[in-house]
Amino acid sequence: MFDDFFDDFVERMFRESFAEPEINKRYSGYAGPVYDVWEGDNKVYVIAELPGASEKDVSVEIVPYAVRIISEAKGNHRYYKNIRLPAPVKKEPIAKTFKNGVLELILEKDLTYSMREYPRRKRIEVK
Repeated sequence: MFDDFFDDFVERMFRESFAEPEINKRYSGYAGPVYDVWEGDNKVYVIAELPGASEKDVSVEIVPYAVRIISEAKGNHRYYKNIRLPAPVKKEPIAKTFKNGVLELILEKDLTYSMREYPRRKRIEVK
C-alpha cells in the first residue's frame, strides 16, 4: 500500500516538475507552436506546426508524460514547447515525420511504466 502511494506521488511530482524554470527562461523569446495531442489504440499522437523551420533545426526530447520540442531556426521561426501527454510513453517513437513545417509523432503507450527504469529524458533525431 505504501509503495503504491509512494510511486503515485513520485510520478505526479515528476510530471508536474518537467517544466524546468531555467530552461523556460532560456526559451522565453521563442514562439509556442500550434499543436494537437490525442490517444487511441495504445498510442499517443502529437502533431506540431513549426512554420519556417527545417528538420535540421528541430530537436525533440521524450520523457514518460511529456514531449519537448525546440526549433533553433533563424529569425521568427524559433519555437519551444513542453507538451504534456495523457499517458506515459516509451522512449522511442513508433513513427516520426517532418514535412512542410509539420512534425508528427506516434508514440507507444508504456503500459509497464516504472520511474526506476526510465532515464530522465530521451532525445530523438527528427527526419
